[in-house]
Amino acid sequence: MLVPVVNVLFMLYVMIAPGTHGINNFGVPRPNKGWESVLGYIYIILTILGIVGAIAMLSMMGGMSGDMANLSNMTKY
Repeated sequence: MLVPVVNVLFMLYVMIAPGTHGINNFGVPRPNKGWESVLGYIYIILTILGIVGAIAMLSMMGGMSGDMANLSNMTKY
């Protein structure tokens, strides 16, 4: 049960953690454009909204299970 939680926390850490400064194994860092930072923040926001939406959808589906069982008992008009 903890594996999905650890996976989400690790994913958020990888998205938020700063990289190495200066020259590294991948070469010289390219100049950072302003739109790249904006797209990074949008990606983080969409990821969090997706997780919250999935949790909300699953909780709504769990609440509907009782309603679906009563469908067979409904009479036709």
